[in-house]
Amino acid sequence: MSKLKGRRLDTINIAISILVAFAAWYYVAVEVSPSITKTIRNVPISCEGEYELGTNGLGVESANIDTVNVTVSLSRQELNKISADNITAVVDVSGANKGSNTLPIDIKTPSDVKLKSQSANNLIVYVTSSNNIDVDVTAGVLDSTESTWEPFATEMSAERVSVLGAKSQIEKVEYVVLPVSETAIPGGAESTLTVKPVAVDKNGKPVKHIVVLPSTISTTVYRASTKTVKVNVMVTDSSSGNNKIYEVPKTVVIKGRSSVLEGIESIDAQTVDISNIKKDANVKIKYNLPEGVQLACASMSSAVKVRFDK
Repeated sequence: MSKLKGRRLDTINIAISILVAFAAWYYVAVEVSPSITKTIRNVPISCEGEYELGTNGLGVESANIDTVNVTVSLSRQELNKISADNITAVVDVSGANKGSNTLPIDIKTPSDVKLKSQSANNLIVYVTSSNNIDVDVTAGVLDSTESTWEPFATEMSAERVSVLGAKSQIEKVEYVVLPVSETAIPGGAESTLTVKPVAVDKNGKPVKHIVVLPSTISTTVYRASTKTVKVNVMVTDSSSGNNKIYEVPKTVVIKGRSSVLEGIESIDAQTVDISNIKKDANVKIKYNLPEGVQLACASMSSAVKVRFDK
């Protein structure tokens, strides 16, 4: 009997010891040392004031870095809630001058998070003369390899927009995408969205430091199928005595509802006149698209390639 009581006492003592140890740890962790430090890596650096810079005939051509590492102090309870999504790194370029500019990086954190250090305090931006052009708008999915579907946009508040930026950056812009996530258009349902447009290059990759006007576009979108079909393109050239050669695309990728695309095997294009082309160029093609059919992002840059044989 005495042995049984002894074992019970040992068990109770062990339990008490564990509770005391936990209490001591909690006191040290939460009361004595309530804050810890954490480094958040690769916080994207964004530039504000690019429109104001553009109105002065200037634009950001490049910057020396794209991201910054940030070390913060925060409570242990908030540790798992902090990430690069909670922190912003902003550089005001509105007053930048032509050439190289060293500008401060302003780190903004949640109110209960204290900034301790950052891997870079300044951003070096190179500014050149700006330009602006008008380009077409379509809905798409950025950074996606999915090719069997795309968002189909209707009732867009703007089908063409103006893009503004450094001349070298503007030359890269092919069109503007309204980025739509897969979750925004579940199944066959339609969704009405207000989206921030993104200028992209011929490969559908975002072009940095481009201002798109208007800055937001409202549209109704639904999930559409894509299909590759033959394309009929006629080219005319009334010029003579030159070494001009050209190449036309043989197919085009279109998008629309499956029931609409099912009966389409080819698309006709408007005649492309290259008579006045005097140097290597890509001449955009205008397609005669049926109702309920749009160009897929893969064919937004479709063009007649004109080259001069040297």
